Amino acid sequence: FLKLNYRRTVLIGLAFLSISDQSMERLLREIDNACIALAMKAMPGKARKRVFDNVSTRLGILLAEDMTFMGPVRMKDVEDACKDILKIFVRLVDRGEIIGFDTTVLKMMLAIYDSAQERNRELREQYKDIKKLIDGIYARD
Repeated sequence: FLKLNYRRTVLIGLAFLSISDQSMERLLREIDNACIALAMKAMPGKARKRVFDNVSTRLGILLAEDMTFMGPVRMKDVEDACKDILKIFVRLVDRGEIIGFDTTVLKMMLAIYDSAQERNRELREQYKDIKKLIDGIYARD
């Protein structure tokens, strides 16, 4: 599960490095600043630099402060931020607002993640049922 999240941050980093500055600025305007700061906590250094290069100095300072003051973060929160960014990225490419990028891999990663989340929910429900059954057996003794 952690590896899937790591791959997602790497994919975001690769996407950030492969689009034009104009496209990068367009993408960053769509994303909530708190979401950017959270995702940047796990981004590779070059991708992080690319974000700072494409925002205003004031916003760059705010993002750096947010990253510093948020301290350690849960991987689940980083994962959710990365997923939100990927969805926005795919939406902008599909609309034609970001050009020159094939989103096939990103869409595939999102589909894999969504199916893994669904399977995880199913397993949790099965676990609850089994736990109730076991608790019922031990309660009889």
